[in-house]
Amino acid sequence: SHDARAGSLSRLRAGGYFLALGLAFLLIEIATLSRLTLLVGHPLLAAGVGLAAFLLCAGAGSVYTQRWLSRRAVVDEAVLVARIRRAVGAIALGLAWQFALFFVAYSHGAAWPAGMRAALGVAGIGPLAFAMGMPFALGLSRLARTAPAFVPWAWGLNGCASVIAAIVAVLLAMACGLRATLLIALGLYLFAAWGWPVRPR
Repeated sequence: SHDARAGSLSRLRAGGYFLALGLAFLLIEIATLSRLTLLVGHPLLAAGVGLAAFLLCAGAGSVYTQRWLSRRAVVDEAVLVARIRRAVGAIALGLAWQFALFFVAYSHGAAWPAGMRAALGVAGIGPLAFAMGMPFALGLSRLARTAPAFVPWAWGLNGCASVIAAIVAVLLAMACGLRATLLIALGLYLFAAWGWPVRPR
């Protein structure tokens, strides 16, 4: 029937959304940690500081989103889609901010202490990671309203994508470079945000 086909298409698009999020998040994280290692010059320091910044800031973004959702008894699907797209716009701005800060550090920070370069790297990660913590929580909230039985599948698809991304990130970085890998991840976020449109009423 038409409704069954529409429901299957909606679940397919929802699956693509969570798959793209898992890939994009890890691509950005791995590529950024590699860039931070080049900037700081100490792999262990860069990995420790960078991972902590990603986990804390992405977690803060997710908590902020959960609190925003909890203050609203009912959130229209169109509002959630608009919020997801705003979050992806914030991710794009966060990447631009990171590119600018890292450019300054690469150009003028060679003589700076490693701690100062690491701090600048964290400043470049923080806003980006905060925005990256939003789309997953928003997507789950939308899915819980439209297809609650599909929520466990969304978690599974996102987790599988995260594992795949660890390999894909290395291959992309070798073939295209770290900056191009980050832009490809942004493309995946854009695909996620606009590839799962509001269902017609």
